[in-house]
Amino acid sequence: MKKLSVLLILLTTQTAMAAMSIDMTVTGTIEPPSCSIATGVTDFSLGAISLGTLSRTVETRLPDQNTPLTIVCAGPTLAGISATDNRTGTASFVKDVRFGLGLDNAGNKIGWYEYEVVPSSIILDGAAGFVATSANNGTTWASPYPNYLGTQPNYIVSFSKISASAPGPFSTMSGTMRLAPAIAPYSTLDTSAQIQIDGLATLTLVYL
Repeated sequence: MKKLSVLLILLTTQTAMAAMSIDMTVTGTIEPPSCSIATGVTDFSLGAISLGTLSRTVETRLPDQNTPLTIVCAGPTLAGISATDNRTGTASFVKDVRFGLGLDNAGNKIGWYEYEVVPSSIILDGAAGFVATSANNGTTWASPYPNYLGTQPNYIVSFSKISASAPGPFSTMSGTMRLAPAIAPYSTLDTSAQIQIDGLATLTLVYL
């Protein structure tokens, strides 16, 4: 009987000690409303460009092309757009907002192009809006190239109903994106063979 009593006391003490400390976890997720981005055109064609229409000594600007740009969210959301140049290092004139058009057969840079989000075209939830830009992944909202998509993912173009100084939440955005291309002086290119223009960029929706 004595042995049994001691065993019961030990078991009771261990159980009490085990219950003195309990870890409690709290889990879950906070998710922004889902958004989608779309453009009216994804394949821009510059057509067959005659060498006679290009300058030998200076770059030649080609006609701009426009496409509708829309972002639709399930509810008011802080969102923007970033871009990546998939032909990085091939722009014939280096600038943070100039994307490359690839290389010719001799490895020369063919030209460049820019994407501008036209400020006067922006409509947010049915009302006129503003374009806000950041060159440091949204830390601050001021940029030397407002309204243009940058070639690096840390460059963000967003939108606001109030001003261009900071982004604001919206459910729908519609506007116009302008493509502005240019070809390098043909004296810098290998014109002994056909040159294939080969620009490729990726637009990504960013939640802020």
